[in-house]
Amino acid sequence: MFYAAMDIKCRRDDYLKIVNKNINLENIDKSIELVKRFPDYEFRTTVLPFFKENDFEEIGKWIAGYKKIKLYSLQQFNPKRTFDPEYGKMIPKTRQELEAFAEIMKNYSENVRVLGC
Repeated sequence: MFYAAMDIKCRRDDYLKIVNKNINLENIDKSIELVKRFPDYEFRTTVLPFFKENDFEEIGKWIAGYKKIKLYSLQQFNPKRTFDPEYGKMIPKTRQELEAFAEIMKNYSENVRVLGC
C-alpha cells in the first residue's frame, strides 16, 4: 500500500519568510492536493516556539479545505537539531501547549497526534 507524508512548515502566509523566499507557494498547494489523493496519508508540522493558536487555525484551513484530512501530527521542536543557531537558543513548547494545538487541529483532521514530548 502507498503512504504519503508531507511537512507543513508553517501557515501559508508565513512560508516565504520562514522557509525560503524563492519557494513557489502554488507548488506547495498542488503538493497538498496530490498528497490528499493517496488512500493513506499524513501532514505534520514541527511546532516552533513562536507558533500560536491562530497559526494552527490557518494551517488547518489551508490543508483541509472542504474535507477533513486523514492524519495530522504535531512534532515537538528540538533546539539541538537546527540549521540556524538562533533556533538553537529557543525553548520548545510544553506538552500542554502542543495538546492545545492538537485540539484545534481536530477541527480539520480525522486523527491528530502529538510526537516527541
